[in-house]
Amino acid sequence: MAGAACSKQQAQTTAPSPAPSASATAEPSAAASPTPVAQSASAAPASSGEPSAAPTPTPSATPVANLLAPQNGAVLRAYPATIDNPVFAAVSGVSVDAKAAGPWVFVYELPGTATLTGVAAQLPYKDDAGKGSSATFAVSTTSATAGFSDVARISSAAKGDEQQVALNGQRARWVRVTAERTGTGSPVQVMEAFGTIAAPSALPVTGTYVQYDKAYDQGAFASAPSNGDPWYLQVATIGATGINGEQCYDGHLGEAYPGTLDGRTWRWQRSDGAGTYTANDEGSILVGFRNGNPTYWVRTEKRPKYCVPQVAGSGRAEVVVLDGGGSPAQYPTSGDAVKDAPAFRFTHIGAALIDGAQLASASTVILNGVCNADDVLAPAQNDAIAQWVQNGHKLVIYDADMCGKPTHYSLLPYPFSSNNPGAQGAKGDRLILVEDDSLGTSDKTDKAHFFDPLVYAQNGNQLGDANTVTTHDPHWCGHLFGTNVNHVNGFMQMYAPYGKGLIIYDGFDHDDNGVPSNQRLRRLELAQPIPPDLPCTQKASLAFVLQPNRDGNFTPGKAARPAFAMELLANQGWKGHIAMTTSGDFRAAVTPSSFDVDGTTQKLKVAVTIPASAKAGSYAIIVNADGGSGQSAQATIQMHAAIALVKQFKSQRRVRIYGIHFDVDKATIKPQSEPVIAQIAQVMQQNKGWRFRVEGHTDSDGGEAHNKVLSQHRAESVVSDLVKRYHIARARLVPIGYGYSKPVAPNTTAAGKALNRRVELFLLSGK
Repeated sequence: MAGAACSKQQAQTTAPSPAPSASATAEPSAAASPTPVAQSASAAPASSGEPSAAPTPTPSATPVANLLAPQNGAVLRAYPATIDNPVFAAVSGVSVDAKAAGPWVFVYELPGTATLTGVAAQLPYKDDAGKGSSATFAVSTTSATAGFSDVARISSAAKGDEQQVALNGQRARWVRVTAERTGTGSPVQVMEAFGTIAAPSALPVTGTYVQYDKAYDQGAFASAPSNGDPWYLQVATIGATGINGEQCYDGHLGEAYPGTLDGRTWRWQRSDGAGTYTANDEGSILVGFRNGNPTYWVRTEKRPKYCVPQVAGSGRAEVVVLDGGGSPAQYPTSGDAVKDAPAFRFTHIGAALIDGAQLASASTVILNGVCNADDVLAPAQNDAIAQWVQNGHKLVIYDADMCGKPTHYSLLPYPFSSNNPGAQGAKGDRLILVEDDSLGTSDKTDKAHFFDPLVYAQNGNQLGDANTVTTHDPHWCGHLFGTNVNHVNGFMQMYAPYGKGLIIYDGFDHDDNGVPSNQRLRRLELAQPIPPDLPCTQKASLAFVLQPNRDGNFTPGKAARPAFAMELLANQGWKGHIAMTTSGDFRAAVTPSSFDVDGTTQKLKVAVTIPASAKAGSYAIIVNADGGSGQSAQATIQMHAAIALVKQFKSQRRVRIYGIHFDVDKATIKPQSEPVIAQIAQVMQQNKGWRFRVEGHTDSDGGEAHNKVLSQHRAESVVSDLVKRYHIARARLVPIGYGYSKPVAPNTTAAGKALNRRVELFLLSGK
């Protein structure tokens, strides 16, 4: 394992051990990384670990019978300085100079106090002169240097077989073995102690640990790391048994060790291997074991830069950015860019270090370059993040360019896959907005949400490196559609409501951080309100997409044939034959009416025939694309013709109003609504005795309670506008919101939903 850029430190001493108090939890990398250049450590806040109570401790058998083996967390506190391999002295014996006189003393510290049932030793057999070796076992619960009492003595026999001595439950935290010989050869070949060690009463593993790359030297456990630039390990716990650790130092993050904690044993697993760590009762030393090799980590007070949260910005809303090991910073989460998002405070941590406290304070969590969540996040962390989203929060995923291989996010309730070109520096020229919503709309009058994908595509960019979604899960809703350098077209941005929360996938290349269009997308993602009110008109799983929905006006009593441009987009390389049809209130023709598509796109022209007999009102034309085998897509054209409100109220008490538009998921009236608001005001000014109930109605997207409140606020906004700008007496207006409880069309189609999103005026008195 390569060292990290942190200066050498003296470890602290605890009461049970004369050697440094230390504890650790991570295994070395399979391949060591280059030793980083030394840097000074930055000041750091307290550990992000979240200790929590463990189940009542009960003695349990250890995974390897010999309690003196490093697999069980035993540390060799003292040993003869002349032996070559102290780590495995208990299991492989020692070789000494033939003329050395001995005795040879080994002192083992167990991770907790053991109840011993026996000891054993394998010694060289007696020679013809009756000479051999002996091993005297002594135990202590006081310290590594005091309080010992002898419990067994084993001497060489005629054969060199292992000899065992039963013990009657002697208590031992330290076991001392004194080997002596009267002959030649190894004084002892195997040293063993058997029994059980009680689990600690609480999770002992928290904080920061430093790697002792050379744990044994000059007859004792080391007092400090021998490497001047060691790796550090930050540990996070979540729930009763969830645990993770991430290697870190002043330069960057390293490997993660996602797993579970059972008493004192931390079991971790990744796709490239698995291992264990055993903690002592004080949580001061963790002995890791992987592929037959131990690693020793010692608790330290030092907090290198990347072992602790890095905070940028000072806004009230906290965004927790979970960084993958080599993931770059994303706009606007760090550096000078945070000024573009003044409402937010960005807290960067290694993804493996997320805990309950971080989630509790966050409004948004960003997975930044976490390509395979199972290699980074412990099962308990996955579960906690998913529950956090469901309870009403937002999760955003960035992985393009950082994840050239297929990604995997087991924490997500709805799986997805994507085509990932990786870092090729490829420019793209294809990006299409398929749905107008608060993540971006083509409506230029909606200044808060307007987004022009053509501007993004035409300016310097690396859209070719963007990931395109290849998922078939119907929960995902498509928003921005494009084609990457692999010639795979699909959604580059999508979202999925989950419970009261929202998951957004952003597949755009981080190299576009400096492109204004990319920056706007990121700001819109951060600003997306929760709970979400997004229409989800195009599923990311569709074989093809028909877009965009269109709006038009006509004059009653005058025949017309307006034409609208549309486009069919083959999704994920879909190939097949398409037949186009229309249905709805007016006849319409699509050109071409049928065609083959080969994973690309097809431009369309839709001509709507409006007869002279058409009366004022709102009408819908459904454009249908049929690819056979159940594959289809729809788009809607809405045609509107107004008639003077005063004339409508001459014959009816209720009038539907479709010309009042609001910002997505808000009660803010758009500027384009002004002519309709002015007409309502004119009617009321000309008819002083008329009183109206102003009713707000929505479609079925979003929760019932949310839509009820939203429709109420929208009705109140209309009333407030009439009162403030046109001086209509408030007593003449009664606002009420019905949510989606009074639909006028099915909510199963885009056209039906469009008709259900409306304001209605009901004449209460005056006629």
